Amino acid sequence: MSSGTVSSGILTHRKEIETILSTFPPGIEFAFGYGSGVFQQQQHSSRSPQQPTLSANSSVSVSKVESNPMIDIILVVSDSELWHAKNLSLHPDHYAFIPKMLGKRFVKTVQDWGAGLYFHPMVPIVSCVGCDSEGSWRDDKSRLVKYGVISKDRFKKDLTEWDSLYCAGRMQKPILPLDMSLFSPSTKMDDSCFEKVMNWQECNLRHALSTSLLLQNPSSFRDSNSFALSTIFQTIAGLSYIGDPRLTAGAEDPDKIRKLVHSNGQLDRFVDMFSDELNNLQHLGVVSWNKSHGNDNGRIQINLRDGATREVLYKRIPRNLQSTTRQFVPQSSKGVDILIDDAKIGASCKALTMGLARIVGPPARIQSVKGVITAGIYKSFVYASAKFAKGALRGVI
Repeated sequence: MSSGTVSSGILTHRKEIETILSTFPPGIEFAFGYGSGVFQQQQHSSRSPQQPTLSANSSVSVSKVESNPMIDIILVVSDSELWHAKNLSLHPDHYAFIPKMLGKRFVKTVQDWGAGLYFHPMVPIVSCVGCDSEGSWRDDKSRLVKYGVISKDRFKKDLTEWDSLYCAGRMQKPILPLDMSLFSPSTKMDDSCFEKVMNWQECNLRHALSTSLLLQNPSSFRDSNSFALSTIFQTIAGLSYIGDPRLTAGAEDPDKIRKLVHSNGQLDRFVDMFSDELNNLQHLGVVSWNKSHGNDNGRIQINLRDGATREVLYKRIPRNLQSTTRQFVPQSSKGVDILIDDAKIGASCKALTMGLARIVGPPARIQSVKGVITAGIYKSFVYASAKFAKGALRGVI
């Protein structure tokens, strides 16, 4: 798992996220920061028109909120209802009017819809107190934060089974993970949770790499058995957007997937994330690859027309995707090489894409509708406007 060891392009330091997490009630077993507020995906000006603003009734003065991009954080909790009860008491201003009035059980019910996440967008939180890296005292500063809450059981299911690809998809891209047992040792929790998450993440990354390789059609490459590592990373970065209505509706930057891989430091982070899984496939004789940091020269060699190669990859994708592509997997014949023609590979890619869309689409639509309840009409409008400013309305406003 990426741990933020590649320093270039980092916009938010781990300590800053830890300071934000310290403002929440206990019960968080794992957390991670992700997205353009943590890792640079484009140049952000000091007065970016895409930066959402809040009204003056926010708990932290808007004038103190810096113009940096919003920080995205996922919080994994063991007991969602209990955690929301504490958070409603500690931070009632984070909740929209209806959830705040109806209480913890309503919040827990809404969280369980769709992908199992309850998001709080555009929340101003003090993110840094104390000395900077040069030893000078810094004033408190506030950042806009979007945090999502998910139960540990739903989180595990998504990483290991691709239940919705909502959290799993985010964790297929560079993240800043937080081991909460180290960060908050006085909090009673499952001490082995971080280790368990690492195991779930290994499964997630194995699924992602194998699925992305099966989505490649060798007929589209100049050398059908070799292509750049960045090509496979862009496919991985796009898995959780296949079937996402926000992308087709123009509520996402159409260049987002390319930026996720090619922005400052990102390619190196992808190499670090997937090197173990690439080495595993190399040990199995499925691929050969060379590591090259900082550019696109790293390459991967694989014969995707070879039946035995496709069979190995097929066994390393989630079961709910195996059912969509089973007809395209050749039956093993000991001592006989089976070659797959390009037409059948193309049909397999199409079936796999449709299978991914069936996983991603329904929960993504529900999560979008939930925003009106969880964030309220005003915040939902402002947040959606900022998204469309990066997408369909880019260059218009």
